[in-house]
Amino acid sequence: MLKKILAVIVLAAIPVGVWAAQSIGTVRLEADQDAVPNRINLQGYIADSNGNPIEGERSMCFKIYRSLGVQWEETRICTVETGLFSVSMGAVNPIPDSVFLPGEPRELELVIEGQVLSPRVGITSTGFAFRAVRSDQAASVDRPISPGIGDIEIVNGAVTMQKINQSGATVDQVVKWNGLSWAPGPDNAGGGVTSVSQGQGITCIPNPITTTGMVSLNTLYTDDRYIRNQSSTSQDANFKISGAGAAQQFAGTSETPQVPGIFGVGGTYCSGTYGESEAADWSGITGVSLHSTGTGIIGVGNNTQGSYLTDGSGGAFTGTAIGAFGYCSNNSGNRGGGYFAEPGGGFAWVAANVNGVDYKIAGQGQVATTMTTRAGDKSLFAPEMPEPWLEDAGRARLTDGFCRVDLEHLFSDCITVDADHPLNVFIQLNDDCNGVYAKTDENGFDVYELGNGRSNAEFTYRVLARWKGYEDLRFPDAPPRLETQAGSKPRLK
Repeated sequence: MLKKILAVIVLAAIPVGVWAAQSIGTVRLEADQDAVPNRINLQGYIADSNGNPIEGERSMCFKIYRSLGVQWEETRICTVETGLFSVSMGAVNPIPDSVFLPGEPRELELVIEGQVLSPRVGITSTGFAFRAVRSDQAASVDRPISPGIGDIEIVNGAVTMQKINQSGATVDQVVKWNGLSWAPGPDNAGGGVTSVSQGQGITCIPNPITTTGMVSLNTLYTDDRYIRNQSSTSQDANFKISGAGAAQQFAGTSETPQVPGIFGVGGTYCSGTYGESEAADWSGITGVSLHSTGTGIIGVGNNTQGSYLTDGSGGAFTGTAIGAFGYCSNNSGNRGGGYFAEPGGGFAWVAANVNGVDYKIAGQGQVATTMTTRAGDKSLFAPEMPEPWLEDAGRARLTDGFCRVDLEHLFSDCITVDADHPLNVFIQLNDDCNGVYAKTDENGFDVYELGNGRSNAEFTYRVLARWKGYEDLRFPDAPPRLETQAGSKPRLK
């Protein structure tokens, strides 16, 4: 009975011993005149753990590994004489040529009577000759040259200019298709523009131009466009013009009423005209009117009709619900949705937060409204206070010398009334009585007639309360006037 099996196997002339033994054979590919067979010859010597050669038939399993994966295996009953055996692997289960495609090294593992011999034996270049049998691979040589070698079988860079036959070509000629085959010819043979015909937005005089003529943009367009271009998701613009130096990148001029010099049409979620500037002192889009009552930019939204001042302005914006929209994206520092200024000193922040205080409108100048009077439209000014107050007013009547006035709930939601911020009440009597005084609380106030009077006098009142959220604000630092800089008037060159 075998205690342990000892084997020495040689693959591609590489001897491997487990303990101590003698290599007596090699792994080699069998070959004949026609093709490479799917077999590998293997010879070896095995002995038991005492060094005695094995005799008789033994079950042997041969496995080819690629890394940790078995690529092929075959089990055979082999005859062993004085420890020697010889076998043609693949005779029972042919070895596919795909086992030796390029990749990690391949190793042979031998299992005799269920015992795995270690280590595995590396298979060298002789085994990789299996690639020669692959008729579907570019490296295959196991077939005649006819049919010819395919494109994928020519290594990149193998065909150099020195290897290309002149084929009758002369100086400045190129290879061109003449309708039947590739042949040398003049560089302009069959090419070049021989005729230009007008199309959408393009005028040719004469039409078509075959020798000389003039090509121009058609100003009598019918679809509001001079130039049309196929849009694509890979493009950053349907039509893009880049300029350099002092010249404008794109300038449009119109001398026809109600016809714009530049007209852009946008689609879903996109703008008709887009401008971008990388300079800190310039804008992405600049609109300039050269007329004393002109408008620099007219913006119209919601598919409505635009409006503008008859005296002109820098910009005029129209929408069905919102004419102009301003928004600041910063959430810290001084910021505002809009800012307006004039050279005399007046300025206003709109929808702003300055020094941590929210303002709907803040700036320098009077807050006023316009009222129509018999003497014409006149300005009325709003009172200003150093603290933010909210006020309400009303009318009430004493009953037997007493009246309770509760603040409206909605008004109470907007104010802060507590011991540190009491309610201020001002009362004006409308009837004769001993006089009155008031006591306030968080919800309103009580009115008492002096001297325990019992009259039913009517009175009017005015209450002042601190704005909720700004209870302790008094004389905050004013929003600053922002610096402005006059830019040069852009003109067409």
